[in-house]
Amino acid sequence: MVFLYIMSAWYIIAAMKKDRFTCHVAVGVIILQDNKVLLQKRANTGYSDGLYALPGGCIDGKEPLTQACVREAKEELGIDVQLSDLQLVATCHAAGHTGHRPHELLLFCFQVTKYTGTLQNAEPHKCEEIRFFPLDQLPENSIKSMPKVLACLKNGSPAYFELDWQESC
Repeated sequence: MVFLYIMSAWYIIAAMKKDRFTCHVAVGVIILQDNKVLLQKRANTGYSDGLYALPGGCIDGKEPLTQACVREAKEELGIDVQLSDLQLVATCHAAGHTGHRPHELLLFCFQVTKYTGTLQNAEPHKCEEIRFFPLDQLPENSIKSMPKVLACLKNGSPAYFELDWQESC
């Protein structure tokens, strides 16, 4: 009986130590001005440094996606956004182990329809610059999801797409 108890305890501990699959969840903040989109050039983060991307980042946990957008807009751009001023534009499930992304990622992109404050690079230690680009003239060094996110924006309704799965299978 003691042996059975020890084996059961060992099995429970082994099951608890088993590595579980994890997937990062992130938000992207879309700000438009005069038919241009605001992008940031990432720096010193270890993730897609040197590439232009939407402002945003991973959720902190125990926060809804929309609240993560509000937080990221404040942290990265110095602006205040209300939850009611966010509209879902695109959802992307990106494969891991490709290029600059070592893990799977679920990305939810929201357009900000109104904000208060002045746009600024509020995290210069993580961002080389922020700049508006014409929707149809993205910089060559943009992250791979940008054209598809902007296509979803132009279509006017939330859309889902997958990225890099054929390369990682």
